Amino acid sequence: MMSEDLRKWTDEQLTWELNERDRLRRMRETTEEKRADTPPTPEGFPVVCSECGKNTTVPFKPRQGWPVYCMFCYTKRQEAKK
Repeated sequence: MMSEDLRKWTDEQLTWELNERDRLRRMRETTEEKRADTPPTPEGFPVVCSECGKNTTVPFKPRQGWPVYCMFCYTKRQEAKK
């Protein structure tokens, strides 16, 4: 009886581990696909500063409808928050 319970528990544990590995693999593949959609460039993404209108680049893909600032304006806004 004890060995049958142990075998059942072992089978359940193994099934869980295999499902978890598969889930993590799918998550990793999805993340890699998302990264492949927006290849990084050494210069970054070209944008226009929402505050001063200067052309600049940022190291992330900006979201449409969200403000993006040049380094000077960003620093100025961060200091104003303090």
